[in-house]
Amino acid sequence: MIVIKVEVCSHCKSQSCNINKGVDIFEELKMYEELFLEKNIVFDVKECGCLGKCKGPVVKINGKIYTKVDADKVEEILNELIG
Repeated sequence: MIVIKVEVCSHCKSQSCNINKGVDIFEELKMYEELFLEKNIVFDVKECGCLGKCKGPVVKINGKIYTKVDADKVEEILNELIG
């Protein structure tokens, strides 16, 4: 069974980083939950504290940190993971 564990930096959603795209990335990722459920893939998306990379939005997927994540990069990363 494939497990994809995703953590989205909650600080990217606040003014503290001056980045306001984090919430969009979180919602973008949440949209994949049902699709992966249908494919019997565990897709766990949660918010987390600062990941210390501050080139946001910052996302950690299966232990690897990605910076400057947008909707296109989300799709690219997930396609790589599920092959």
